[in-house]
Amino acid sequence: ASAGRNGHLKVWSLNPFTGELTGTAIKLGAATRNFACLAFSEDGDRLFAGTRSGDVYLVNTRSAKLANIVPVRRAGVTSICVGYRGVRAAPFGSSARSNGEFICVGGDDGAFSCWAHKRDAFGRAEPAFVQTMNVPPSDALVGAITSLSFLGWGCEGGRDDPTKILVGSSRGYVKVISLESDGAGVDGDEAEKEAARAYAALLGAPDDGSRSGGPNDE
Repeated sequence: ASAGRNGHLKVWSLNPFTGELTGTAIKLGAATRNFACLAFSEDGDRLFAGTRSGDVYLVNTRSAKLANIVPVRRAGVTSICVGYRGVRAAPFGSSARSNGEFICVGGDDGAFSCWAHKRDAFGRAEPAFVQTMNVPPSDALVGAITSLSFLGWGCEGGRDDPTKILVGSSRGYVKVISLESDGAGVDGDEAEKEAARAYAALLGAPDDGSRSGGPNDE
């Protein structure tokens, strides 16, 4: 998929025999959006596209059609990732996995939120989303959120769910947010040490927990 300014949003398919790429433009209606980030569902059937206007566009990649528009922020959406809860043992591509799907969204104002599918009367996932977590901007994370990566996995009761997310900003700040908290995130010295260890691991530096989770001065 590719996205950009002035409503550019395309889904591309590759011909394995000729190597030819064919792009299909997604019809967005009357509104024109500038897109800043993309994320696929793990089965590739759904594409999530974040806009500078604060929306997430949900696209069915098989039909190349717009399924829903979810307003998630007043500020722009600058990063997005897709996770799954309580369904890691379910067959790949099954409805159970779709039901457990959620998205994490970072804004250009430094705010972070999570959204889960609404359910119909039979408990099946719908294209609409409801907010399940919100972390407002803070001094611990200055700048637009430009990267999101799941950090911890819990296995209680046979689950294999993401429990934490590593959040990076355009100003070089790194913060660890707990996905099992009430939205306050993981704060204090231990959080800074954990962020430092994760950041050091990304750089291949010694894992001594000594690096601050603050701005990158290198």
